[in-house]
Amino acid sequence: MTGMRRICALCFALLLTAPAAARAAEPEEQPDSAKQTAPADDREIALDALLKQLKAATDEKAASVIEEAVWQLWLRSGSDTVDLLMSRVIAAMKADDYSLALELLNHVVTIRPGYAEGWNKRATVFFYLHDYASSLHDVERTLSLEPRHFGALAGLGLILEELGHHERALKAFRRALAVHPYLSVVRKAEKKLSEELEGRGI
Repeated sequence: MTGMRRICALCFALLLTAPAAARAAEPEEQPDSAKQTAPADDREIALDALLKQLKAATDEKAASVIEEAVWQLWLRSGSDTVDLLMSRVIAAMKADDYSLALELLNHVVTIRPGYAEGWNKRATVFFYLHDYASSLHDVERTLSLEPRHFGALAGLGLILEELGHHERALKAFRRALAVHPYLSVVRKAEKKLSEELEGRGI
């Protein structure tokens, strides 16, 4: 594996840092249509606040705490069925069982096409399977639903770089860092690519 490929693998590991136990506390399964109103609004308000705090964080330790809370919100699908499937997806990915993870994620995105994290996780699986075209498609779907998804933005940069689109990759890395300034591996990838394309600063 080349040095660049090692960086790619490390960076995409960021997309796997979301905690597995991020299910909303609900006493029983409700129809999906009933979960699209006020709880979703509350989630967006909380997410907006957390992402503003993340951007303004003063150090890596503070940022990591906020990042964890952001992942918790992103994992909440609003469906107990999808949340259960996602917990199995994460377990399968940790076990390197990408065939099972992909099968489960196909169900997730079918059941909940408006759930950004389903597309993001499937993009990650496709990346590990070296299916970069499918990974790019799913990253773009993720970002159409959540443009501030720093994991997907980092992934976009990695895929574009892998495909040889270096200038677009650099822009994607910078977009990720604009949302989450403390993504250290992405910072290193951005610096390396910046020096290659723009030269070293004086």
